[in-house]
This record gives sequence, structure tokens and C-alpha cells, in this order.
Amino acid sequence: MANAKEEALLRAAQSGSAAKVKQLLAGGAPIEARDVNRKTPVMLAAEGGHVEAFRVLVDAGADLHATAARQLDLLEVAARSGNLEIVRLLLERGLPVNGHWKPVNDAIRKIGHDTPLIQAVDNAEVEVTRLLLEAGADRNAKYQGRTALQLAKERFRDPDFDEQKNEYQAIVALLGEEPANGDSPAKSEQDEVKQFAKNARRPEYVQLRKLLAGRCGEARSWSPAPDHGAPATSVVAFAIAECKRQQAIDDLQEEARKAGCQLVLGEPWTAGEDAALVLFPTDNKLAVIAAVGTEGANYDVSTPNIIAWLATLDEENPFQLTYCDHESVGGTFLRPVKAVKKLAERMVQICPSCLDDGPEDAEELALELKKRKSFFLRWD
Repeated sequence: MANAKEEALLRAAQSGSAAKVKQLLAGGAPIEARDVNRKTPVMLAAEGGHVEAFRVLVDAGADLHATAARQLDLLEVAARSGNLEIVRLLLERGLPVNGHWKPVNDAIRKIGHDTPLIQAVDNAEVEVTRLLLEAGADRNAKYQGRTALQLAKERFRDPDFDEQKNEYQAIVALLGEEPANGDSPAKSEQDEVKQFAKNARRPEYVQLRKLLAGRCGEARSWSPAPDHGAPATSVVAFAIAECKRQQAIDDLQEEARKAGCQLVLGEPWTAGEDAALVLFPTDNKLAVIAAVGTEGANYDVSTPNIIAWLATLDEENPFQLTYCDHESVGGTFLRPVKAVKKLAERMVQICPSCLDDGPEDAEELALELKKRKSFFLRWD
């Protein structure tokens, strides 16, 4: 429990009052006091970007290598602030550019850590990102399955970060990749959802609906689960009654793709049960994800996260979307899976629950991916 002098020093550092910090240190306040998150005064000053208070603490001998909860270190909290002077000073003092973090077990190693670079990207700090890259920051380090580049691309796609779109575009370019045409893919998918009604007027779609009605019965209206997805018109549901064979589903999905549409299973199915299918008037499978609102809230994986992840997957291993609901997505690969071990590791990172039933680890999952040539991710 912090005493009065410790608490006063922590407050002064956090508010950036250099004079008060100097006064408290002269009065015997412990320079390595800790707050409830194990942050020291110098960490709080750096996190707030308070250069003068930070320098007072550094000159007084503050431990620059102290770590707080989760092994959070001084350079990481400084990277959040966007203050180049503080970040530059710490690099000059020899703080490790990738942080002090050391995984304590395999589970923590899989989660990774938000390094100074990832912290800078997370907070849209362009110039700090540039400085850390120049200092040799590891671009491939991951936290919760994402590199700094993947995080920047997701934020660039996410309409919730529109106010920082220019910053994320600059960061993506710094990390070695320029967003195509300066456009946001997530917005493209949302724009495509708005085109569903227009797409549904195409003759190919009209014919497809007649074919599905003949084989499955009349269409029913469809809407995403509450608090999920985007408003979408002309999306309808069908059911193959007591469907006994996967091939019956595959055949209808292929007919839909020929018509420039996506027909996906919207509920789990086993042979002999009704197969619930949803027809989307689009050839853009990622727009289906946007319309459904697939997410993993319990894992901090949003719909834009999943869209970005699937877009990357499709570039490396093209796939057809076969299943989609508000917490699950599945597909079939169009050719033998490339870099299957790395893909399995990435799947475990973005969707840890894919190991809940069946494979015990990424290595076993890789074998299944190679054998099945399909994938299924569920965030439950």
C-alpha cells in the first residue's frame, strides 16, 4: 500500500508537475514508488508525454528498466504518448527497442506482447513508429495474433477509426505496404452490402432464387443476430429438408457462385437434419462477413479484425466461403494449403477455441487443414 509521499509523487508524475516532483523527491518520496498497476513515477510521466517531469526523474536516478504489470516497460508506455523526445532519449539510453518482455510459458508465448512498436501503432503515432523502425524494431512481433502491420491495416479498414485513417495509412506505408488506392477495404465491404438490393435485380440472381425455391421451398426473410451485422436487404434464407448428403449443399453453393452470389450455411448441420442456407446477392464473400457481423467479442476480435484476417488468408490460400454466422466462419480451400504450419499457428492465435474440440495444438491442426482442405473458426 503506497504511503502519502508515494501517492503524492505518483500523482505529480502523472500530471506532469516537474516542480512538485522535484519538491517531493527532495522531501524523501521514494523514486521507485508503484501505483496499483505497478507503474513507477517515471513511467507515468513518460506515458503522459510530460518531458520536464520525466527528465527530473531520470536525472534523479529513476530505474529506466523497471517493469509494471504484464512486464510493461518504460519504452512501451512512452511509445503510447507519441512524445518523440522521450522515446529518443530512452533509445539513446539503451533500452531494448522490442521491450523487456519474456514469456513465462507457452500459453503466454502464443498470446505475445504489445511491444513498443505495437504500442505506437495501436495509438496511431506515426513519427514514433518511424523512429522505432529506424532503431530496428521487430516488425514481425505479434500480440494476440497480429503484427504491427496487421493491426494498422485492421484499424485502417475499421470505420470506428475513421478520424485516424490518414495516420494508419501512413503507418501501413511505413511498415512496407500501401493500402490499395488509399481506400478502406472494410468500407468497400460495407458499400457492397448497400448494393445488395441492386444486385438482387440481376437476371442471374432472379433465376437462382427460382432454382433454390424449386429445390428447397419458398425463401424466408433473413436478418443478422441482434446487435450484429449491417442492415441488408434482399438477403433470404432457404432450407434443404432432412438433408442427408454434403454434396447436395455443395452443388447448390456452386450454382450460387456461378450466378455471382454467396450461399452459405447459417447454422450447424449434420446429415439427416435440415440444412439452413442463406443467400447473399454478392460475389464478395467478405461482404457476407460484414452483413452477418461475425465477431469474437470474448477474444477481442471484431468484425473488421476477421475481415482483415480472411482477406490475408484469401491472398495466401484462396478459399470459398461455406459457413457464416455471428460467431463462426468456415471455408474450403481451392488448392493445396500453402505454409500450413504457419497458417495453423495464425488460426490458433486469432481463434484459440479452434483447439477446444479435436486437435490439441497447432501441429495437429495443421495436419487436419492439410487433410480436410477446409477450415472452421468459432469464437464461443
